[in-house]
Amino acid sequence: MGSDKKYKCSSSKDSSHEKCKCDKSKDSCHEKCKCDSHKDPCNKKCDCDTSDCIDKIKTECISVDKVFDAAIFKTQRDFKVCDEKFDIKVDGCINPGDCLKVYKEKCKLEKFKITKINTSINGKELCYPPIIGPGGVIDFDLSDLDLYNDDCNKKGTECNITEKIKADFEAKVFLKGKDLSTDSHFKAKATIKGSIKFPVVVNLFVPSSDSAAKPFLSELCNASCKFEACKLVVDKCCNLIVDGTLTFCFICEKKIKVPIQLCVLTTGLCYPQTENQLICDCDDFPKLFPKEVIKQFHTDCDYDSNCSCNCIE
Repeated sequence: MGSDKKYKCSSSKDSSHEKCKCDKSKDSCHEKCKCDSHKDPCNKKCDCDTSDCIDKIKTECISVDKVFDAAIFKTQRDFKVCDEKFDIKVDGCINPGDCLKVYKEKCKLEKFKITKINTSINGKELCYPPIIGPGGVIDFDLSDLDLYNDDCNKKGTECNITEKIKADFEAKVFLKGKDLSTDSHFKAKATIKGSIKFPVVVNLFVPSSDSAAKPFLSELCNASCKFEACKLVVDKCCNLIVDGTLTFCFICEKKIKVPIQLCVLTTGLCYPQTENQLICDCDDFPKLFPKEVIKQFHTDCDYDSNCSCNCIE
């Protein structure tokens, strides 16, 4: 890298650059090379400063999280519903004591929020509270985890991760059925709230923690629900009282991540299109992001002529 440019742009026909030649007559949404991304209908929401000259590509150093190991865990838990009052609509007549039959049940999870997690790794409970990251991802600090440097296979140390998770939920249940006594059809719905606990057990490899950037445990969980009615009663006030089972299907992804610095190629920063401009000029608006760094980052390869791990060929 340094001041020497690795890429050259030639206006003449060059077989090495044939893939990056712009042809306005053949430009389409699926072409890899665009003559003008600002006029391209595919990029209406995100205008990028691109060019047909690849010598404008430069290197940047970005900080990201590398996934060292990952696993997906699935389980289910039942929640008993007793004497739940449902709002009911009938297209005919329904009477107390009538025999009812449900032919369709639907459950929609409106709210699912994890409120408590007890995490143990190799029998040792983590004392630090979790950190909620972007998108609801939950991170656990593993900097104090003693792994005894058991990394003889260069895969990291295998760790047994056991968790007890508690979550609050709000589920909407919809029923469709028939009154067998009057041949009337009915629809019913109810909102069921509560909390439920479920376990998560996975084995993951954790890298050595002797570096400044420490590994951490990251997890993301979601759930869906099903409902099965086992008893329906119409009381004296013509309310529908239901007993049943609310079944939750849980899925969790566990990841061991490590912060790293990554060398990437870029043509510049991207900016969404501006909408709803008012009387202010473009220069009157403040910046959302800092100016792009012009200085090129150097790798160890730049200073070692014998290095065989060049970032750019």
